[in-house]
Amino acid sequence: MNTNRAILDVTKKLHNLRVNSWYSPYNGDEMDNDLIEKFFPKVINLKVVTLGSHTSDKIIDMIVSSCHELQVLDCREDCWCTVTDRGLESLSSLKSLRYVLFSHLPDEYEEEDEKLLFTAKGIASLIISLPHLIKFECPEYLIREALDIIKSKNIILPSIKSLYLEGNGAHSSTFITAYKVCPNLEELCIMVHKDEENDIGDSLAEFKELQSLTLNKLVAPLGSLKLSVYGQQLKFLDIKKDAFIASPSLPVRCPSPR
Repeated sequence: MNTNRAILDVTKKLHNLRVNSWYSPYNGDEMDNDLIEKFFPKVINLKVVTLGSHTSDKIIDMIVSSCHELQVLDCREDCWCTVTDRGLESLSSLKSLRYVLFSHLPDEYEEEDEKLLFTAKGIASLIISLPHLIKFECPEYLIREALDIIKSKNIILPSIKSLYLEGNGAHSSTFITAYKVCPNLEELCIMVHKDEENDIGDSLAEFKELQSLTLNKLVAPLGSLKLSVYGQQLKFLDIKKDAFIASPSLPVRCPSPR
């Protein structure tokens, strides 16, 4: 039995799939299109798909055509994915999706030819179309722009529970927009800019359901974020290496620098 057939024979009952590469070990740098085209029609029960490379509109189309119960699409390890707005539009038909996760990189300051190919408009359309979506993850500047688009349409997204808003362009106004669009946020990852800590603290106080807060590159005393106003509801506070000491009354996790 050849390798491809052996793989196909064990796929029918899979619920979780992780693929690091679609490259063929026999064809050098060529993608094994034969395996890909035969593979996805067999994995109709998949709930979670993690892709490490070569995520494209073509791959998305194959997933959508076969994996109708998919809940998680995780492409965070693929910094060079070529998914466009058309691929996001294809994903919008998978109404069971809870998590759609792309890489945080590159950011808005990279060269245009190094950025992801989908746009904030495509993200906004996808998020609006998925009634059970809990989290969409990608570079912060795209999320920020998508939130502005959704806000302009006067749409509220009660299912969204988590946002990644760590970036130089995210300010207190960003968090106000996030609250208006996603009032039920439970998890938030942010960067705190110098001289904005008071305004950001006021913005964060609006999130009545906030349970988990990750602070990256905090350049102000933590007390200025006014955690005493809303911090007691937090169950998880993750302070990165640039942050100052947190209140001892809160459960704090300070991971080692990576």
